[in-house]
Amino acid sequence: MCNLGNAWKEKCKQLENENTDLTQKVEELEKEIYNLKHPEPSVEKPSPKGEFPRSVVRTYPDRIEVRVNNLQEAILVDSNSMDGMWDTGHTILLKEDFDRDSLIVGDIPVYDMGDGANIIHPIISIDEDEEGKYYTTQGLNNVGWPDKHKVRNSHIKYIVVGWINTHDNPS
Repeated sequence: MCNLGNAWKEKCKQLENENTDLTQKVEELEKEIYNLKHPEPSVEKPSPKGEFPRSVVRTYPDRIEVRVNNLQEAILVDSNSMDGMWDTGHTILLKEDFDRDSLIVGDIPVYDMGDGANIIHPIISIDEDEEGKYYTTQGLNNVGWPDKHKVRNSHIKYIVVGWINTHDNPS
């Protein structure tokens, strides 16, 4: 590639090696950029099980009706623990009458540990100890920080069966 005479042969060889190194670095950077733009498919995570058959939902041109008895609603306050899914002002649909023994990982209970504060976090694991079954929960925005308490069936007041992304701010 270099035809510049003996004095320049060594310099040309050095430049060719540097060019090869740069080409490899560019290829590595291109792969990193590609991987950032095309991440691996997401991993399957547990989701809440369905509480109702699809037949209870009726869709009309001007409204949607959910025909279920004994539903309650709650308006969320700002805690940031469920950011990415829910935020302040969203309406949560709750059911009080459900089979607490059928809860699975991914279900979202509303529970009170005795201090009067309702906590709404998904179940991330189900375990047992000398007192029986308990659930570990964690807010979606609290990655790596599961709730410290053992949630028992006696703590659970409701199960989340749906939500509506409402807000109180007029637009």
